[in-house]
Amino acid sequence: MKLKLKAMDNDELQEGQTGTLKKPYLGYRHVEFVEYDYPRVRVQLSSGLEISVWEDEVIWDEYYE
Repeated sequence: MKLKLKAMDNDELQEGQTGTLKKPYLGYRHVEFVEYDYPRVRVQLSSGLEISVWEDEVIWDEYYE
């Protein structure tokens, strides 16, 4: 069984979209998209701390409305 992964364009990220950091930050991996902070993106860790990361540092979950 082959899985097809969809590459996401910058304008496809939605506020509240979740993802997983490829490399943990202070032990946290789960993040939520907050806003674009070009050329990076601002995310909120599950602890509530907001940080800026490169978009490719996160494996983004599919966004469902």
